[in-house]
Amino acid sequence: MISIAMPFQPTWTNVLVAGVTIMISSEFMSHLYNWYFTPKKYLKKLKPRKFITPGWAARLQPKGQLEVPKLTEEELAGLNMRKPPEIWNEVLFFPDVLSSDRTSRRANMAVKQLVRYFDEAKSIISLCVYLNSNHDLTEIILKKYREGLLIQVVTDYDTWTAHNSSGAKFWYKQGIHVRMKNTGYLMHNKFAIIDDEAVLTGSLNWTRQGVQSNNENVLVSTDPQIVTKYRQEFAKLWNNTNPIPIDH
Repeated sequence: MISIAMPFQPTWTNVLVAGVTIMISSEFMSHLYNWYFTPKKYLKKLKPRKFITPGWAARLQPKGQLEVPKLTEEELAGLNMRKPPEIWNEVLFFPDVLSSDRTSRRANMAVKQLVRYFDEAKSIISLCVYLNSNHDLTEIILKKYREGLLIQVVTDYDTWTAHNSSGAKFWYKQGIHVRMKNTGYLMHNKFAIIDDEAVLTGSLNWTRQGVQSNNENVLVSTDPQIVTKYRQEFAKLWNNTNPIPIDH
């Protein structure tokens, strides 16, 4: 009997080539899927909702000035209901000095906790940041802006001009209100006010080195007297700094 070789008879070479092709295609589709469905993509599709300023929050006046209202006793009591003291009075340390790996564990846990505080914001976030390039913190601020919160940022002229795409400049391009100080002296504050009810302050710059390598700290407080002083200081800085020119 004469055997005839079929033109498409599979061989080990064909099977191997087909397998490799499927693996490469699957990997490519996986990267394409992850690229398209990243949080940033979702955020860019969302339009900011109309922001309604709560009665207790600092109000942005027509000329861009901030007005800080005085809180009544009832409003002060309400702060403890919205921001429970046992959760909102904390100290975060970066990184974990007990860990042999300074780039993970406690550092990552602290960043996640910091992100959660911002994610709990309901109305307004006021930021004084000298330098920020940390992806997680940059993204959570953009996320809250896209949810309709009022976001106000004061930064420093030197860091603004030195970084073309990260941090405050990235926020500004997304539509967030940013002002910068340009007086010859640094705007070196690193604090955030959430809902005019809680303050996050400390030595931490929002950078990879600040989070993963340096010994840094962030204090979280809802003490009304402390919050009021920070609100007043932010209003003073905001009103004494310059709006970003349109050509930036």
